[in-house]
Amino acid sequence: MLASPEWSRIAPHWSENERDFLNLVWHRLRAWPDTVEGLRALKEKYIIGTLSNGNVRLLVDMAKYADLPWDVVFSGELFQTYKPNPNAYLEAIRYLSLAPHEVAMVAAHAFDLRAAAKLGMRTLYVHRNQEETDPDQEAIKTQR
Repeated sequence: MLASPEWSRIAPHWSENERDFLNLVWHRLRAWPDTVEGLRALKEKYIIGTLSNGNVRLLVDMAKYADLPWDVVFSGELFQTYKPNPNAYLEAIRYLSLAPHEVAMVAAHAFDLRAAAKLGMRTLYVHRNQEETDPDQEAIKTQR
């Protein structure tokens, strides 16, 4: 990508280390300010985890960097399919030995919540200013 014309003016000025640092920025994301406290509270009573289209290493690095107290990390990479494919959700649920109605998908992405709801999962919408907005978000806030 850095060899492409749109990057040709700045790419030569970056060392290999600088390029690697920039490329791995997703591994060093900070959590939203309310996230860690909220997850710790949920963890007292529930199994908490992530189901992401990111790869396993990315999710582990994110958890360590942001102090995310997940009990389990699920990646579409493990199931060889990605959200919103129903198999991604169903495989994660299967590994937890739960039925869809016993699981809640908490997300800031409407596509994720719609896919989970179609499988019988409970859904909780978390509004984040920098994330997508959706005209149907009221309809997916708390489906039970």
